[in-house]
Amino acid sequence: MHVLQVLAARGPRLILEMPGACFLPEHEPYVSAIFRHILEDPVTLQAAMEAEIRNTLSARGQHADAAGLLQPPCCTS
Repeated sequence: MHVLQVLAARGPRLILEMPGACFLPEHEPYVSAIFRHILEDPVTLQAAMEAEIRNTLSARGQHADAAGLLQPPCCTS
């Protein structure tokens, strides 16, 4: 959906008017991403999203590496 369509449909207001019980901590990244997409210019948004993707993949890789998931069993000590 295009940003102008979200604004015309009162998307931000609908999100902010949701009951408090709907705002769970695990939803925060998604709500933040929606508002960033609406508010930021395309160049800034793209840079921010690329950085977020790199950070997420890096953190997952470190977690997987710590669990021994990135190396085949023959290469672990």
